[in-house]
Amino acid sequence: MNQIPDRRLARFSLRLFIKNQDSLPIMLTVGHNFLSTGSSKFALAAYEKALNLDPHNSLLLLCIGVCYVHLATRRIASFRHAYVVQAFAFLRRYIDARGANS
Repeated sequence: MNQIPDRRLARFSLRLFIKNQDSLPIMLTVGHNFLSTGSSKFALAAYEKALNLDPHNSLLLLCIGVCYVHLATRRIASFRHAYVVQAFAFLRRYIDARGANS
């Protein structure tokens, strides 16, 4: 599989992020790119910065919960239990943000 378009997209989204640091869609794109390349800690940082802009965004809560699950399931995880607790906390906040009927 050719990785060049993925790297180009990642560099493009990072350049956009540097120019527009308060743009929620760009932060989400950067976080998704980091998560797809296996950089869960960088994705988590991008998602948490986006969460500061919109604290009730259910998609961000879900993405942060997934990042913590990824961090907890890595082969070498120094704070595995803390990551699991954080994952469940954010996933619970996601459920609450979506509502009982969703």
